[in-house]
Amino acid sequence: MLEVETDSISGLGSFLNAIQDFGDRVAELSHLDLSAALVGAPQKLIQSTPPPLRYLYLMRRKAQTTHDAYIDYYFHNHSNFGFITPNISGYTQFHVDAAMSSEAAKRLGVGTTVVDSVSELSIESLDLFFEGIGDGRLGIEAAEDEARFVDRDNSVSFLCSAETIVP
Repeated sequence: MLEVETDSISGLGSFLNAIQDFGDRVAELSHLDLSAALVGAPQKLIQSTPPPLRYLYLMRRKAQTTHDAYIDYYFHNHSNFGFITPNISGYTQFHVDAAMSSEAAKRLGVGTTVVDSVSELSIESLDLFFEGIGDGRLGIEAAEDEARFVDRDNSVSFLCSAETIVP
């Protein structure tokens, strides 16, 4: 995963122009059809320094829920689970702009995906994280809340290590 973050998307066009042939340059190193470009607004709810591990949950809204209603509920209600999750050092909600993401994917030569948000948990130690959520109650409560607005069958999560190349 390559992540580029900036405080503003006003220069997105020039950024995409600068890396127009990115897909061609990395084609032998990656599966471009399994790659995606996500453009949006990170909401850093619990600030942290770059952690050794990140849990990322790419979330899709239910078909009958509008993107705006999804983001509103996610930010104002579901975010409480991030604040009560034990043994995390950071929590970010990344609110995806589907149109800009589609344009970025096309220009970069990567596949596309339609997600509405990404939940990012910063984790210092997997053992400590599992120790904190060990009884499973928090996961059950979060899943019950997600049933209101998340298409869980078409959402995906993964854990990755994090390395900052340029601070």
